[in-house]
Amino acid sequence: MTPPRLSPENAWEIPWRALADGEFAAQALPVVETMLAQEPIERRLLVLLDDELHHRLALQRARRRRRGRRAPAAEIDLRPLCYLLLMAFDRVCEDGKGGATLVARGLRLAGLHALFCLLAGEPIAAPAWALAHRMYLRAERSGDAMLITDIGASSDTLYLRMLLLSTIADLGMTPRQTDKCFDWLQAWARGIALEREYDAARQYLAVDLAGSDGLVPAATPRLASPRYFAHGLLAERVSASRADYFRHISVTTLGLYAANPLFEYLDALHQLSRFWDYVNVRQAGKDSGRRPVDGVPVAAEAGFAACCEALRSGKASMRWELIDQSPTGAGFRAKGRACSVEKDALTVFVDPESGGWVLGAAVRVVPTERGADIGVKRLADGWRMVELAEEAVEHRAPNRPAIAGFFIFGDEARGLSDSVLLRSGTFDPSRNYTIRPGRDLFRIRLSRVIQSAGDWEQIGFDVLKRLKTEA
Repeated sequence: MTPPRLSPENAWEIPWRALADGEFAAQALPVVETMLAQEPIERRLLVLLDDELHHRLALQRARRRRRGRRAPAAEIDLRPLCYLLLMAFDRVCEDGKGGATLVARGLRLAGLHALFCLLAGEPIAAPAWALAHRMYLRAERSGDAMLITDIGASSDTLYLRMLLLSTIADLGMTPRQTDKCFDWLQAWARGIALEREYDAARQYLAVDLAGSDGLVPAATPRLASPRYFAHGLLAERVSASRADYFRHISVTTLGLYAANPLFEYLDALHQLSRFWDYVNVRQAGKDSGRRPVDGVPVAAEAGFAACCEALRSGKASMRWELIDQSPTGAGFRAKGRACSVEKDALTVFVDPESGGWVLGAAVRVVPTERGADIGVKRLADGWRMVELAEEAVEHRAPNRPAIAGFFIFGDEARGLSDSVLLRSGTFDPSRNYTIRPGRDLFRIRLSRVIQSAGDWEQIGFDVLKRLKTEA
């Protein structure tokens, strides 16, 4: 006999909390589908299912954090149910009928859906953005956007958290870092309201409530229904959180092991702080420190292999004309072979003032009548060339030659962790290497790709053991 189809009428008889995640999703999905086909939607049941889903997603997040970088266990994907419930809240709140709490619940669901998209390595879905924009617009029109609701947060805060989540999607964070940032963003977003009037001196980012994207540059043309985000207070909160976090932990607490979650969280705070520093620099009217230079010729090289050879020999095969310089990079005018430099390629050039080599990436390559204009972003202040030697396994000699790369020194005061720059495609977390960035020899394991561009990757690593110190 075919079991009766689940419906809102018999849903109250189901012991939802006693079900496993898979069974919960299987039972709840048809109930919500039936609710969406009915009029009106049963609000009490909608709230019950929302509370239950929120509880289960919180447990999934806790399990993910505990596992860290270890192979993830199979988790039931609850995003389809999350999205259907979001649609149901959207229906209930049509024409301003839902009230502040139901709108806030819908925005909380939208944020969780966005988070689990990022944790799955997927972009935030455009339909979820469209629903979130619509829910926020209702809260704004009713005058309840800043009201603290029964779920402990306002619609403004929950919506801004989702918007800010879109800014970390390309920062190369681990799932555990992304999940932790989700909580931080809610705390930092409290009390910050989106604005209707554009002020170029205060606002660099905006959102189009009639669109299907997150935050975009405020100067983006043709925003149909823009709201502008003044990022100054949030940037201050990020910076203060990083300083406070670092002050309350010690290097002894962190140890040398990047697998420690405290290390991951400190690294995440640093990445967020760097992002908002970048926003401050890009903001209209902000001085980036760039100064013109009167065409000074400098030795330069581009491409990972060519940069390694230039640094080993002390000689570069190209001469570029330095035309401007700033604390974060430099601009060049180049001819000949330099015209074939690819965007994002690793580059090195000689600083005419210090005489030392500068390590960077070609973030801008623009062909001109006389050659090419090349913009180079400085990748690190402290670095040195190193070799990663693969360790023997089970008394067998390693079958690969040593890997040339660049050791990027961290900055303890700024919460910067050490990393290495290697040729693209080198990352392999299953192998152990030895590396000597100074006097000490370390055994390390590559742990995550921080950023990847052109022919190089910046990679974080775990220190497994300090092997010996040079006399």
